[in-house]
Amino acid sequence: MAMSGMDGETPPGLGFPVALARVGMRYPRAVIGAFALTMAIATGFASRVQDAEDLLDFIPPDDVDVKAFKEVGKTFGALRVALIGIEAPAGEDVFSAATLGRIAAATEAARGVRGIDAVDSLTAVEDVVVGEGGAPDTRQLIELDHLPAPGDEAAHKALRDKVLSRDSVVGNFVARDGRSALILAYLADGASDRVVSHDLHKAVGAAVGGLKAVYGGAPFAASAIYEETQADVRRLTPLAVLILLGVILIAFRDPVGVLLTIITVAWSAAVVTGVMAALHEPFTAASSTLPVILFASGTSYAVHVLGRYYILELPGVPPGGRPDRALDGERLIKALQIVGPPVAIASFTTAAGFTSMMVMDIRPMRAFGVECAAGVLLAMVAAFLLVPAVLALFPRGRHEPAATGNIGELLARLSHFSQSNRMAILAVAAVVGVLGLAAIGRLQVRMEPRQFFSPGSEPWQAERFLAEKFGGSQVLQIRIRGDMTEPATLHEIKRLQQYARSLPDVTQATSIVDVLMQLNDVMSGGKRLPETRAQVPQLLFFVEGKAFLKRLLTGERDQALVLVRTQGDSQQLLSTMEAYLRERFSATPAGPTREQVAERLRWITAAAGEPIGTDALDRVLEAARPLDPRDTRLVEARRAAATALLTGQGDLDGMMPRRGLREPVIVPGSPARTVDEVVGELASSGAPLDLRSPLRAEVLALAASPEEGGLAWAAYADKVTARARDLFVDDALRPAGPLPAAMMPAIRDALGDLFPGVKIEAARTPLSWAVAGEPVLDRGMSRSVRANHKKAMFVAWFAVAAFIGLLFRSLRLALISVVPAALSMVVLFGGIAMAGLPIDLGTSLVTSIATGAGSEFAMQYLWYVKRSTPTDVVRFVGPIMVISTLLIAAGFAVLALGHSQPMRMFGALAALSMIGSAALTFLLVPALLHEADTAPAAIEEKTA
Repeated sequence: MAMSGMDGETPPGLGFPVALARVGMRYPRAVIGAFALTMAIATGFASRVQDAEDLLDFIPPDDVDVKAFKEVGKTFGALRVALIGIEAPAGEDVFSAATLGRIAAATEAARGVRGIDAVDSLTAVEDVVVGEGGAPDTRQLIELDHLPAPGDEAAHKALRDKVLSRDSVVGNFVARDGRSALILAYLADGASDRVVSHDLHKAVGAAVGGLKAVYGGAPFAASAIYEETQADVRRLTPLAVLILLGVILIAFRDPVGVLLTIITVAWSAAVVTGVMAALHEPFTAASSTLPVILFASGTSYAVHVLGRYYILELPGVPPGGRPDRALDGERLIKALQIVGPPVAIASFTTAAGFTSMMVMDIRPMRAFGVECAAGVLLAMVAAFLLVPAVLALFPRGRHEPAATGNIGELLARLSHFSQSNRMAILAVAAVVGVLGLAAIGRLQVRMEPRQFFSPGSEPWQAERFLAEKFGGSQVLQIRIRGDMTEPATLHEIKRLQQYARSLPDVTQATSIVDVLMQLNDVMSGGKRLPETRAQVPQLLFFVEGKAFLKRLLTGERDQALVLVRTQGDSQQLLSTMEAYLRERFSATPAGPTREQVAERLRWITAAAGEPIGTDALDRVLEAARPLDPRDTRLVEARRAAATALLTGQGDLDGMMPRRGLREPVIVPGSPARTVDEVVGELASSGAPLDLRSPLRAEVLALAASPEEGGLAWAAYADKVTARARDLFVDDALRPAGPLPAAMMPAIRDALGDLFPGVKIEAARTPLSWAVAGEPVLDRGMSRSVRANHKKAMFVAWFAVAAFIGLLFRSLRLALISVVPAALSMVVLFGGIAMAGLPIDLGTSLVTSIATGAGSEFAMQYLWYVKRSTPTDVVRFVGPIMVISTLLIAAGFAVLALGHSQPMRMFGALAALSMIGSAALTFLLVPALLHEADTAPAAIEEKTA
């Protein structure tokens, strides 16, 4: 059955579809040849298109977080770290000679990979030890030339105990259970994530032999996401084509029509890809989906042309019969007069949706939007030019698409229901829209790589391994700027570390503070920070130039890096740490206060899982009182230290000449006494804790030189002070009861800062801070996606409404056209927000795509309803719109079958948005229309 009055006046500027069709019909062989030639040339160029797999390209370069990340990277070297976990054979640990040999080989193999700046591992890490003359020295923690022989259990245990006693190594290079080791490979600036990750995987895999190795960290994650997306596209594009072929074949039952529909899009995709190659525009993780998206959105143009062509009646030509070419040409031109303007506007609106990505601050996404828009417009040109050229040579018989009668009747009933209950339907739509918009305000955007991992995939398994064995792969970097030789600054950094360590899911917090405390411990000053400005450079001298130091402290000692590792929500950690830095980090530190020590005790015990109670903390602080200089324990400490000093034996061996307790001490101007008598006077003198005893000059006179005497006296004073501090801490802890044993060194260190003998001068250089690391990049990208999502959405709505307004010359009808697609998106994204699911870059693109392609349905409906009754429109045009909807939705739904998490989400949401837009068109548009809107245009029929 034919529809009357469905053709009408062509709006100004929209006569080109018929003009193109006339060219195709007049010169069919030339047009077909031109299409074939351009496709062959474009395909040749397309084979040369390059891949750009670096996900850093998707981060806006001007973002403040990105700038901070790059600045910190330039200061401290490579910050993009590939993590390689190696697990010992079942029932063993990593300390056997065989396993350590494999780890060493893997370390060297990683160093040999192009694009790797540095490599750290268990077999490469250096240890600070006591060297000649008691000074600190650095050497390999594990000496590969002296590994335990097979079966030597004692040597094996000694090595294991030694390594696991190093706090800076456990959790960073070896798991606490000793069964797994970690290799850290730092990528050079500009190195390709994909290339380096692939080469690392190959080199390390060969070096570890039969040992289990897992590959994690941002570079491996980025590479895995890209490769998984590429694999999905290669696998799903043929499937999408097959599904589209099936739908069109079932609908049209004409192989020529099926091939024409596919060829129009294949040509457009080939041309766009060829131009990309010619312009040296690479394929990114986004543009790799271009073929599937074009097949999904571009096939509808040929479908509308062919659908109208098939159902038009011609006098004397029965259904299924073939007309002569002259009559068929009239039928084709008539079909183009009817469908040409709305199809043209549909392509413009879809292109506008894609072009809205131009407002994004991410270059690959801007390029992707232009590429998709160009592909859609080219598919439209092919539908108006190539399809008529082929039909001019091979006319097709008239028939209606399969099952259109039943579909048309169902749509007619839906339209009648909408018109009969318009107020109720509009009220429900308004409520749903308001609820959806309110929910969208809570929509989360997350761009952490692990959000993209498919369960069971290699990066997913690696993330689980790293979280379980090494506390995760996410590292937050905090850069502190100031004078790092000032003890007050170092104490403030230590306070920051202890706060971070107290947070849930934080497993490591390291900085230059740990190195200095270890150096001070080797120098017999205890595992504490130095207390004077002069001591810091003296300690750093022994590790000057070491690779590990460069990643923690600048050569000018004006910047330090604090590394905080988490196995939990890195964005929550980032916001929490920034709040601390803004509100509690002191820019002008003056040394530990009583309140700060109380805070640190809470943090230290909380990190151990046994937080100290308020009453216990009060008792500890109350008991932290200065010692009486005549305390018998302190007297004995002075006696022991003085004996060692004056006899040149014991802990101070070699500091003074050896002598016996009965030997005389003869100092000019002083009475002669024995060593034992001087020891007694030092022990009982009741000197203040700074140990500036009046006997100092007499003791120094016994040294070989004033310089050696001064060193000897300083060593004596340090020893007595350390013992006094220990007694002070013992007294403070006595009323506290049991505290976490694992945290006892940190607890004692914190209480030791209240010792009266500790006098930390205020820092003279103010401190400033900045955060960096992968969590910061993730936040920058998430912020960009959120902002781009909003901008692209409003730009798409405006552009689509403008194009449709051009078609109808009515603002009201333009707005009605946008309503179904807009409500569809509000429902989808509102539902996502209510479910607590985050969106990513891919899902945010659904807005741009769905606004353009989704508005097409309402626009087509309105175009035809102005030229016929609503009932006739839904009965005869509705089925073609359903076929078009199924084609687009099927194309996008294919992506939901992929392995890539963002690909699946994008495909599912895009398909649902298309179906939702079409369904809401038939439900809402009839309810929104007035009688004046449905009055058919009184225009004479135009034919060729």
